[in-house]
Amino acid sequence: MKIISLFIRSLAILSFAATASTPVSQDQQDQLAQKLTFQQGVVSNFLEQAGQHQGRIIISNQSDISLQSDHDWSVYFHNIRKISKSLNDNVVIKHVQGDLYQMTAGPNFKALAPKQSLTIDYIAAAWVVSQSDLMPRAFVVIGDNRPSIIANTDSENFEQFVLPFTYNEQLYRFNSPSDNYAQVTPQSRFKRNANAYSKRYSQEAIDRQIIPFPAKVERRRGQASITSQWRLIYDGALTNEAAQLQQQLTAYLGQPLQQLLSSQAHSKEKRVIRLQLDGKQSTAEGYVLEIDSDVIVIRGADEAGVFYGIQSLLALFPITTSEPLTVAKMTVIDKPLFPWRGMHYDLGRNFHGYQAIETLIKQMARYKLNKLHLHLSDDEGWRLQIPGLPELTEIGAYRCFDLTEQQCLLTQLGTGPFKSGSGNGFLTTEQFITLLTLAKQHHIEVIPELDMPGHSRAAIVAMNARSQRLLKAGASVEQANTYRLSDDKDLSQYYSVQNYTDNALNVCLESSYQFIDKVLYELQQMYRSADSQLNIYHFGGDETPKGAWQDSPVCQALFEAPNNGVSGVADLKAYFSKRVSQLSAARGLDLAGWEDGLMYSTTVPFARSQFANQRVIGNTWDNIWEWGVADRSYRLANDGYQVVLSSATHLYFDHPYETSPYERGYYWATRYSDTQKTFGYNPLDLYANADFTREGNPINDLEGLVGRRMPALQKPEHLLGMQGHVWTETIRTPEQLQQMVFPRILAVAQRAWHKGVWQNTAGAESAQEQSEQWSLFAQTLAQKELPRLVRDGVSPRLPLVGVERDTSSNKLKVNSAFPGLTIEFSNDGSNWTPLAKQALDPSSPWWFRTRVGKLSGASTHYQP
Repeated sequence: MKIISLFIRSLAILSFAATASTPVSQDQQDQLAQKLTFQQGVVSNFLEQAGQHQGRIIISNQSDISLQSDHDWSVYFHNIRKISKSLNDNVVIKHVQGDLYQMTAGPNFKALAPKQSLTIDYIAAAWVVSQSDLMPRAFVVIGDNRPSIIANTDSENFEQFVLPFTYNEQLYRFNSPSDNYAQVTPQSRFKRNANAYSKRYSQEAIDRQIIPFPAKVERRRGQASITSQWRLIYDGALTNEAAQLQQQLTAYLGQPLQQLLSSQAHSKEKRVIRLQLDGKQSTAEGYVLEIDSDVIVIRGADEAGVFYGIQSLLALFPITTSEPLTVAKMTVIDKPLFPWRGMHYDLGRNFHGYQAIETLIKQMARYKLNKLHLHLSDDEGWRLQIPGLPELTEIGAYRCFDLTEQQCLLTQLGTGPFKSGSGNGFLTTEQFITLLTLAKQHHIEVIPELDMPGHSRAAIVAMNARSQRLLKAGASVEQANTYRLSDDKDLSQYYSVQNYTDNALNVCLESSYQFIDKVLYELQQMYRSADSQLNIYHFGGDETPKGAWQDSPVCQALFEAPNNGVSGVADLKAYFSKRVSQLSAARGLDLAGWEDGLMYSTTVPFARSQFANQRVIGNTWDNIWEWGVADRSYRLANDGYQVVLSSATHLYFDHPYETSPYERGYYWATRYSDTQKTFGYNPLDLYANADFTREGNPINDLEGLVGRRMPALQKPEHLLGMQGHVWTETIRTPEQLQQMVFPRILAVAQRAWHKGVWQNTAGAESAQEQSEQWSLFAQTLAQKELPRLVRDGVSPRLPLVGVERDTSSNKLKVNSAFPGLTIEFSNDGSNWTPLAKQALDPSSPWWFRTRVGKLSGASTHYQP
């Protein structure tokens, strides 16, 4: 019977393969997707025509089902580079939107039979030199079936679906001119890591170190030993700060300290921690921390100052919980360099959940960062529930396979075809209010950004769906279009930077401004519900696609209307900014935007007088030096704008840590940006950060490179501060997010809070001081801060190990970017042993990695 059954089954398969008209069932499609493999990679970045690369897709059929030419099949896949043409006639590749592409049978496609493979080469824009340029979760759709994810791509392990990067045409971006960023090797990493070893610090010095470094520390002999018998005394205005400290002390000691208000306690009590406001301190957020044997006093200029004094005290605690808590005696006199010390987090591209934001807030507070810039919307998602506009999150917060976009947005960025895919989701109103409350308790201001008029596709699609829903329910056209952001009669054609053709809301529609005002109103209510205040609205304004509104009848009518200051498309960006300014100013808000949203041209800002807001804040990000616009920071400040430095070359954490195809991140601003590079950023002298061009050439004459004089900063009082940034196109999981942010965010905290002597001087002594400060910072990271982060459930990126063969002794030498980290070795890449003083044979291959607690870093493979 078994033989007969197998024979019948074989006949069925042959019949299925041979009968072109046989439809493919859902079960058969699912089986096919499980046995197909989809692999993608780059053939060459070195094409004759610059700015293009040749990519490759290999689809292999390991199933027993033959895919026929007339099965009405499609394979959908994500590709961040715009594909211009397929080099094979057997398939047709069609751009859908953004990074989504559809592959169908071409004129020469016959079949993809069992055990056969199909290789498709194509030409696409720019270059691909990183695994993370290639997205997971390709899927197949046959006929009217539901989509099926091709199994090998349903993974965050790039090795399963990305073809190897092995030769120069794959590893480098271009060869004319030369790409001078060399691929990292164990040997080159060893040399860069050596910078952290310029001065070795004792364990006592590291135990006493605080990050960010304080302005002044007076150290004394001896220590305080805190037990559960101590008491916590605080001013009544510091109830929140006392509660924050009490929570931490309870975690260490196992029980809370007795609490007393200052008005109830004697001034000379012993074995106490005192929290006091000090009206004599003139600098906001400043504090004094005095630690003696039996009294610890924290005096702050304000509540925030006391809170930061508490963070410094906690930084001196041991990592492990125990009683008594021993803390070195010292006096810390401290104040921040900048009032704006921030972190920008892009939720729009990929949503990582409520917990990711909560963790970020708590860790920001630990390192005295005080501004959380939440990028809540983009083309790929709207992430905040807005009462009265349910489609924004019911549709705009999800990506799936729905070409009509009535259930969700088109899938993007490796989400795949289902709403359960990565990056989907949103914050409910209640969750956002809870986060605002948490942020307030930690002295962090949350700045909401809803990016417009470009980067608005999620909102546009959602409001289109709302309009259609209301029309079907019998509403009038006027009612249905109350918050509509697009006009069906607009025939403008354009491609955005991220390859969308419909992501710019129509700035000529009054309904666009009704939408903005509605959202502002609801935002204010959320802040008030959190007993907080919305002070700043960030409207985005960046990367508006050229060509938007060119053929909009509504805009044409606006041009023809008299006395409105709008005569053509070139006036529309300024018109939009002015209208948003009026709406936000009417609600008592300051306005913020990305620098290009505040500029007429590369060097001419909008007239500051056109804005009704008391403050207009510009995030100046575009400091790719040879592009000639890095001086916008100073131009905007000199013209009366407030400026937050957001320099992409040093402060964008979505860029790789190293020059390697195995490092996650985009690399359009700089080829890599590690913690040391961020640490070396000088916010007090923007032009001093001009180190290398995008090609990797050293910059010795910035004005010569740009071809004109670079303006000086004439109004330094308009420089508010700086912030780190993480854009999340390639970041799909909370763990990936934390690895990209930590530990680089600590370097931002260092530069925003602490002013090093080297920042105002030049020469050998300055370089030596900077080198020694980096050594102390890196060693403190290794021995205190990374273990503390891991203890608290954060997964920072641990550095790879540098390896060098010492030719004189014929021994291997290894090091880490953060001296003091545990280094492990293996002879097979699987079984690991801590490296102490073992002599390793340099003629044999070895694997090395760093470890903190249960967390291990990626391995370095040394080959002789």
